[in-house]
Amino acid sequence: ANPTPLDLDRRVHHAAAIGDTARVLALAPQAAQEAARVGAHQQAAAHLATGLSHATKAPLAQQAQLHEDWSYEAGIAIGINDDIIAARHRAIGLWRELGKKDAIARNYRWLSRMHWYRGEAELAYDYIGQALAALDGLSETEEHAWAYSALSQMHMLNDRTDDAVTWGERAISLSRKLGANEPRIHALNNVASANPDGV
Repeated sequence: ANPTPLDLDRRVHHAAAIGDTARVLALAPQAAQEAARVGAHQQAAAHLATGLSHATKAPLAQQAQLHEDWSYEAGIAIGINDDIIAARHRAIGLWRELGKKDAIARNYRWLSRMHWYRGEAELAYDYIGQALAALDGLSETEEHAWAYSALSQMHMLNDRTDDAVTWGERAISLSRKLGANEPRIHALNNVASANPDGV
């Protein structure tokens, strides 16, 4: 049988208590995923924080993912503070060492969203620009569709209707080509909100 969130919780605590780094790094993300699945985002963030306390011994990709996941779960649990933003920057630094441009772009896109929520529109625009720059020259993927849709959303929120529609349609077109539903729905919402008469 699959371990319950409570079983995983105990195992993570036990592994951390005895300093078993390999088990912490194996179990903490799994425990966090289970906690998040049932809406326990604070618990998920706590498990990921435990993982991060052992992260220097993990491969760079796992370190980066732990920073990303902790930033996401802690952001839901406690709101967007400077630590949560710093975790995204740490993830970007690690992904940069690995040359993972799509992952760099994903984190810039999240930074854009976070700064928008904090009322920092200029930074939000800057980071979505950096996301697109990171993707420049790569074959178009779902991350491109998300970045186009995120820029469309920024324009929509700033009443720049034409730009919102242009980037939104670009995201919709690519999403259809890739069969990627989530960015397509996101972009359709942006276009409809920006230009309700055009739908």
